[in-house]
Amino acid sequence: MLALLNRELRAAKKPQVQDYYERQISLVEERRKLSAFQDKHNFHSLHSAVSFQLDETNDDDAAASFAIRLSLGINCLLLVFKVAAYFRSGSLSVLASVVDSILDLCAGAVLVIAQYMASTHDQVQYPVGKRAFELLAILIFSSGMFVAASQVIQESVATMANIDSQKLDLDALTIAVLVGVIVVKVLMMQYCRKLQAVSDACRTLYEDHKNDVITNAVSIVSVTLAFYVWRYFDPIAGLLVTIYVMCIWARNAVESVIVLNGRSASQEYLNLVTYLAYRHASDQVLAVDTVRAVNFGGGYIVEVDILLPGTLPLKEAHDIGEALQLLLEKTPELNVNRANVHLDYETAHSPWDHR
Repeated sequence: MLALLNRELRAAKKPQVQDYYERQISLVEERRKLSAFQDKHNFHSLHSAVSFQLDETNDDDAAASFAIRLSLGINCLLLVFKVAAYFRSGSLSVLASVVDSILDLCAGAVLVIAQYMASTHDQVQYPVGKRAFELLAILIFSSGMFVAASQVIQESVATMANIDSQKLDLDALTIAVLVGVIVVKVLMMQYCRKLQAVSDACRTLYEDHKNDVITNAVSIVSVTLAFYVWRYFDPIAGLLVTIYVMCIWARNAVESVIVLNGRSASQEYLNLVTYLAYRHASDQVLAVDTVRAVNFGGGYIVEVDILLPGTLPLKEAHDIGEALQLLLEKTPELNVNRANVHLDYETAHSPWDHR
């Protein structure tokens, strides 16, 4: 199948046709990966599924925790160098970058606390986990960012009104600091990019590092042009950089609010859940009646209704349902916080009979 799709992709001329075959290849690869995981751990057997649950270690969570702490340490160090560069240059675009770093530091501290709270399990008080604390941390940070960024905007406008009285210096140390920040942030951006699918905090850090690369690149260009060409380049760049950062974090805040309100998963995600559910104990599962998945705290809450023979003994029906629940919760690609599997013997009722 993959060989045929790849051959058709190479033969395709139109971009729309190429996109179609690329999506199909991705779809086939995802299903192969899910099938391999399901067969490897034998989730058709409840005993094997429970054993896997007890022996499992989550490497993704450990990597995400390390990325958060590493980003916090690097931001502390870079803030010191940026402050030094600002006092040497007096550039407002560099000041905008400094404010961004202060916000990064605050965000990093909040994310460390939120990640620690999310990692402490309390099945009684928080049955589906506490990963939503990461999204709440993003909202808190976004609110603080608007307050701090407004001060930079005010300073930029004031500088443009009194441009002749402003001092601007440019030396090799300032440029070296900003270039060094860009190099470090590019490396951190690539590291967090690999983990953004498993952690909302890493997704936020990825966006943050990318923003820093952009803002520091703009700072280098603007302070150089302001020093050699036109003084207004610096306050204008500081104003634009600040507005850009505000827009990015406003988008992140809106996205967090949407996720916290339980937005439905994409159709592609629901198709993957349906595929796993129907493949599970396929000799007994007659049909997959209903599949729902909503965003919750960086993962998903999944609900699946499966149709079993009405004459199936309770013990067998229970084992099939619980093994499927564990399969959905432990498949890394699905990122499920909690799965609910309902067993039924008929499909005459409406799937919306209960909420």
